[in-house]
Amino acid sequence: MSTINGHTLQEIGVLMKKPFDENLFSKSEKDQSMYLPTEHFKNRLDEVIGVMNYDYELKSVRRYESVLAQGPKPLIEVQITITIKDDDGVPVKKCDGIGVTPAIVISDTGKEKNPNSDVSIAEKNAFKHLCQNVFGM
Repeated sequence: MSTINGHTLQEIGVLMKKPFDENLFSKSEKDQSMYLPTEHFKNRLDEVIGVMNYDYELKSVRRYESVLAQGPKPLIEVQITITIKDDDGVPVKKCDGIGVTPAIVISDTGKEKNPNSDVSIAEKNAFKHLCQNVFGM
């Protein structure tokens, strides 16, 4: 039976779902809600699966406008893929995630204020969603 970082797939599932320490959570400046920063999701993936046992790929970046009652809103959508490999380097599971964030636009010009930052935020959202949906984190 193949293992991933010395664990079975079932053990990986249990370890990935382990609750995070409350001290790792941060408070949102916007609405004071609590959230777990992306780096803690990545650290858990590194610890449980192992840095050599998964490949991360940014598959696509798409810009589009949503149609809302208040008018169009520019959005950025990012698709990522994580391929989990066993200890022999053989792929055993492929997981896809999508993240979306509003683009910050300069009102005078209608151009994105910081396109790289917006893509980075959408990519972090995709990573978090993948971890939550696939691993139950």
